[in-house]
Amino acid sequence: MVYSATPAAGGSSIDTDTDFSSVFSNPIALTNTLGGNAPGGVQLAQITLGSNRDGIVARVGSDLQVTDVYFGSCLLTTCSGVSVYGSFAGNLQVRGGSFANAATGVYIGAGTGNSVVGATFGSTTTPISVRGGVSDFTLDSNVVGKSRWGANTNP
Repeated sequence: MVYSATPAAGGSSIDTDTDFSSVFSNPIALTNTLGGNAPGGVQLAQITLGSNRDGIVARVGSDLQVTDVYFGSCLLTTCSGVSVYGSFAGNLQVRGGSFANAATGVYIGAGTGNSVVGATFGSTTTPISVRGGVSDFTLDSNVVGKSRWGANTNP
């Protein structure tokens, strides 16, 4: 199962209080594989994600906001809680939230004006990873190193 948001050009999609606590490959993916406009202005808040290959993945689209989302464990050793890459444009904003167990908590591989603020990372290999060439990002007030879920390998 994949929750796929494809709003009209300039529109936004909002999802709150959703439970994806079962096992999924990518429970939330921003794609436009069926053509049309790439998703933009997507807001996700108070969502629970269980055991996944990856949590929230944005290969296309723009302006993704992830607020107070809980990320559980990973099915693969290469998973990430939130990933933006490929032709994703605009900004990713991660505000709050908990990353209990992932190889990478947040992967910023594309976009501008990206920010990760106030998130807690536990038992992740790399809490936040930024691809070379991505220069416009803010990291502020995140809890990394050790949390109630255990220590990070590369804080």
